[in-house]
Amino acid sequence: MRFYEGLLLISIALQALVVVGGRPRGLVGPLIGFPIAAAAVQFVLEGARWQLVPAWLLLAILSMFLLRVRLKPGNPKPTPLWRRALLAAALAPVFTVAVILPAAVPVFQLPAPAGPYPIGTTNIYVADPDRAEIYTQDPDDIRELMVQVWYPAEGTEGLTPDRYWPTAARRSRLMADSWQMPGFLFQHLALVKTHSFAGAPVATALGMRPVVVFSHGLTQGYPGQNTPLFEELASNGTVVFSIAHTYETLAVEMPDGRLLPWDKDLEASFVENIRAFKPIHQKLLVDYEGRPLPSDGLRGLFDLTPVISRSMAVWAADISSVIDEIERMSVENQTEGLGVILDPSKMAAAGMSFGGTASAQAAFSDERIRAVVNLDGFHYGDALLGKRVSVPYLLFGSNVSQRWRNNYVLEDGPSTSYWVVLAEAKHFDFSDFVFFGDVFRWLRALGPIGEARMPGLISAFVVPFLDGVFENQGPADLDSLTEKWPEAQVTKFPLSESDDSLFQP
Repeated sequence: MRFYEGLLLISIALQALVVVGGRPRGLVGPLIGFPIAAAAVQFVLEGARWQLVPAWLLLAILSMFLLRVRLKPGNPKPTPLWRRALLAAALAPVFTVAVILPAAVPVFQLPAPAGPYPIGTTNIYVADPDRAEIYTQDPDDIRELMVQVWYPAEGTEGLTPDRYWPTAARRSRLMADSWQMPGFLFQHLALVKTHSFAGAPVATALGMRPVVVFSHGLTQGYPGQNTPLFEELASNGTVVFSIAHTYETLAVEMPDGRLLPWDKDLEASFVENIRAFKPIHQKLLVDYEGRPLPSDGLRGLFDLTPVISRSMAVWAADISSVIDEIERMSVENQTEGLGVILDPSKMAAAGMSFGGTASAQAAFSDERIRAVVNLDGFHYGDALLGKRVSVPYLLFGSNVSQRWRNNYVLEDGPSTSYWVVLAEAKHFDFSDFVFFGDVFRWLRALGPIGEARMPGLISAFVVPFLDGVFENQGPADLDSLTEKWPEAQVTKFPLSESDDSLFQP
């Protein structure tokens, strides 16, 4: 809850106490004027949001009641105790809702990045003429992508912080639809500010910098869904390109004004694949508890998920298309702008959920990718056919992915990799949903780890892991981080022969 929202609620509470406890006429004027002034200041300085509607309603009712007392001639009789008790019983639930609602669905504040550089952000359009768009009916359509970029900036003087969620009303309707919730639920995200500045000049004096290509989660995912991680990386000198995977993200807004929302039919087919996959996968886990998962069993899971595998291939190709664009920018813009600081020889792919898995899929075939970071994405696609990531791999897992043995790709993988399990985290904790409030925790979409720990933990592991790879020192030793972050259970691969935890579920 923001400062002036709290001040408004305190002033309303004082009104309610006076109304319920008595009617001292000498205090009526201040008790009307101060809360109304507090509401006006809050509106101007912090902005209105729907979560404050119960507070505004209560303010109006109490102010009219007090005004009636002030205007009534003579000395009014004391209100009987039974009437005051009834009034208190009526006001208490409304005031409770007025307090809980803005706290449970907050205008959150993103953690400040710790790096030395200010952060700029921009959006770029990528069209690949060599790739047909398979999700539309027009055979002439080509694959088009929008990408948001975070980068170290020279300075931000005279600029205002970028909004976390532009076009919030439109995005809110789409996000709420994906959760089957009221369309206005997420409109308050328009009030959230980032630590990035649109159009800030690029810090070209830094020279060439590493690049991370990020992919969001499926459907509810969007390019800014892990903003604290992106800002932490950029503040430490790494450039982040976050892709909006067209037709499988909330919506993509093209430069010509077209809005391309997620494809609901495609999502439905995706869900059907998962329904077919789950029971067979669970039986496989039971039958092979304590033993390696059999290759023929994993191949059978691949055969059950053709829609998922097709999307996986599309996303992996999107990542490669963006890497192509990064290479083009670095060659064609060597004197000014973003291209000056892009180092295509230091490239990593990262993502959350389906985007994390797509990052691994891209690394199977794109040798330009030197490291992979996967935030709780289960390994569908070619991993089920036996392909493994040959570069350093940082794989995060929730309590569910631990039970699903998502680390099967690391058990026989050739590279130095880490499996970081967060038992107190659920899947959506690996994205900015961790900030979205207790309402999602009540819906069991979030775990107990909380927003005070989760974003910092992810950055604490990702930044040194990538720095070690990019500086040609190999992945950093992440085991030592568990002293500060005891929530994390870290396993390094390849395992030693004496490690008996290899096949633990």
